[in-house]
Amino acid sequence: MTIEQRTSYLKELAKTEQGMAVIEFLEEKIAQLKDASKFPLKNFEVNGKASLKAAVKLEEVIATIKRLGNPEPEKGKNQYV
Repeated sequence: MTIEQRTSYLKELAKTEQGMAVIEFLEEKIAQLKDASKFPLKNFEVNGKASLKAAVKLEEVIATIKRLGNPEPEKGKNQYV
């Protein structure tokens, strides 16, 4: 699959109820990843850092999907230039 195809599919998905379901699912998983009570006591710090980094990556995925679903309006030419 090319990058253009993937982007096109993600744009379509982001505008649907299925896309919102994916985002909600990822947000639930992020909350679980950030829950420090679930980190095992052995290697607590290492597991905690890895879990938080994973949560950040998932948040980036969500932001990308939301951005693709709501494209920025096209900007016209600046009348002063």
